[in-house]
Amino acid sequence: MKFLPLTMALFLAAGALAAQDLPPEITAATDALMAECRDVGGEPGYSANYITSADLNGDGQPDYLQNVMEFGCAGAWSYFCGSAGCPATIWLSTPNGLHRAWSGVAQEARLEGVSVVLFLHGTFCNPPAAGVEGCESTLTFTP
Repeated sequence: MKFLPLTMALFLAAGALAAQDLPPEITAATDALMAECRDVGGEPGYSANYITSADLNGDGQPDYLQNVMEFGCAGAWSYFCGSAGCPATIWLSTPNGLHRAWSGVAQEARLEGVSVVLFLHGTFCNPPAAGVEGCESTLTFTP
């Protein structure tokens, strides 16, 4: 039972995202993850770092990093993530709502100022390498 506190700390109430007043694109993507988790017999939840935001493209509006590494599916823990990492999506604001500027698999994804820093499995590096020979990639979106 030593994992119980970690499990409890990971999960927030399902209504927490709605309380943050997030854009419908992120709410829909999260709802899809939650439904998929339940479909495989899991219980979905996420940490406070599942969605982080910053103005990445310099338009004065929030942009978002959706990091599935911070999304859990109790009872099916490895359903979304594997040795290559977990899905991550960068959502950028436009006059017509959000669009996916980048979506892929990363072993780590974090905001650093107005950049997104990813640590990738070696097969996703340029040039590709062995999985254990990962690489760091920094994405910026300002003009």
